[in-house]
Amino acid sequence: EAAVPGAASLLADAIRMMTLADTKAVLTGTNNAATEYFRRTSETNLHSLFLPIVKQATAKVGVTKAYKDMADKLNLGGLRSLASQFSRSAAGKARRTASMVTGR
Repeated sequence: EAAVPGAASLLADAIRMMTLADTKAVLTGTNNAATEYFRRTSETNLHSLFLPIVKQATAKVGVTKAYKDMADKLNLGGLRSLASQFSRSAAGKARRTASMVTGR
């Protein structure tokens, strides 16, 4: 939720920057042409926006720490690296959800 205003702004910027060719491709392309347009024009910026927010939220509720503690107790050193991947994965899912919410 914390990133929604920023995501809306990024997606609005992508719309404002659309060329006539982009618009035609979205209107006449496949049923996921709009999603692909936003992925191409906004994915990196959305990821950069969501990652710190997701890291802060997961740290606040202790998800990453609990996961790391569990991996340490089970002596699963390889799983510790998955804890950092969790935040990146959650940010990616948030980014995809933002695209779905806009219907694009």
